[in-house]
Amino acid sequence: MVIGRDIMTALGLVVDFGAGRIQWDGSEMTIKTADKIPQTSVARGLVEVAEECDDELFAGDSTDVKPADLLPQHLEAVLQHCYLKLLDGFYDLYSGRLGRIRLPDYVLPLTTDYEPSHAKPYSVARSQEDAARHEMKRLLDLDVVEQIYGSEAAAPAFFLLKPSGALRLLVDFRQLNRFLRRSPYYVPKIREILLRLDKAKCMSTLDANMGYFARR
Repeated sequence: MVIGRDIMTALGLVVDFGAGRIQWDGSEMTIKTADKIPQTSVARGLVEVAEECDDELFAGDSTDVKPADLLPQHLEAVLQHCYLKLLDGFYDLYSGRLGRIRLPDYVLPLTTDYEPSHAKPYSVARSQEDAARHEMKRLLDLDVVEQIYGSEAAAPAFFLLKPSGALRLLVDFRQLNRFLRRSPYYVPKIREILLRLDKAKCMSTLDANMGYFARR
């Protein structure tokens, strides 16, 4: 869960990293930070991320990650034992590959008046052509996208330049979205979520890296 500064201000949430306290609605929680923990080359905790690590998982990368390498150093001994036990239970998932969510393929619920359509493709700047080809090959190797021919429907796509200099693929599905049947789904408000955390002893931030790509 990521809370922006504007939301924190609107809710009256006060975070004091120096004192390690969170104050909100008359309640106070203690937090532990790793700002004083020595940086190491193997630590990959919840609050320590190596600056040289990319924000995407590249196909073909080998991994020598062990559960102990992922153990946050700022946790108490009891929590470290529980954390390590949890990581050991999922050791077979540390393959360096994207993987798939174990659910049946998702079928888009379309209205009865849907008709396949296609649009003119967006152009790619010549300065980005090589990087665009590399990114498409990477997504193909990861089995995120599939190259097909003869489809009646085609949505235009383009690349967005990220601060790191890498490219992010974006697909314009606005035409398709017009024919989607919406399913009502209640999303809890941040205030409701925070109320459930008043007695929490430990909070974690999880980065669902390329999470949507794991859903077919």
